[in-house]
Amino acid sequence: MYAGGTVRGVGLGLAYAAVANLVVAAVPAAHTGVATGVNTLLRTVGASLGTQVSAVIVTASVPDGGRFPAEWGFALGFAVSAVAMAGVLAVAAAAPRRW
Repeated sequence: MYAGGTVRGVGLGLAYAAVANLVVAAVPAAHTGVATGVNTLLRTVGASLGTQVSAVIVTASVPDGGRFPAEWGFALGFAVSAVAMAGVLAVAAAAPRRW
């Protein structure tokens, strides 16, 4: 459990830094401020929505009168996250590239 969280944390830290650099490199110098602002906004909104969707899914798995969520709630939450990530990856792959 802790190893997965560590890998996720390191991956997110590296991805956030890499995406910020890619955004700056992909736009003209005059648009750098707008591009980094949009990147930050989308990252924040995505994290907020993702957290809330995961919380709803896990909370829905708490049995009546129970105190703790069922294991299937966590599994479903991770599966929904994986599907969302695959969708975002498909959109990113379809984005035009500037070479």
